[in-house]
Amino acid sequence: MAYTGPEWITAAGSLGTVKELVPFTFDLKVFTGSYTGTFKVIAGTLPYGIRLTEHGNVAGYPCTQVQGVPLEVPVEEYHQFVVRVTDSEGN
Repeated sequence: MAYTGPEWITAAGSLGTVKELVPFTFDLKVFTGSYTGTFKVIAGTLPYGIRLTEHGNVAGYPCTQVQGVPLEVPVEEYHQFVVRVTDSEGN
């Protein structure tokens, strides 16, 4: 069978709960044959303080971007994002 481009190993879905002020890290995984993949967020947003590296590591120190008077109770936020991985062949 011919190589047709990257295939996701990490299933689509939730990365779980990301707690504020607690370091977070998660590796996205794909099979790209013998090529190196480059990861990029193409839609949506990651939580403030979290970044996606070109190597597929979602990591950071999540915190709320405070504007005005801070709330005294925790606020749940939901972030949806889409990641595309491209191999060195452009697939």
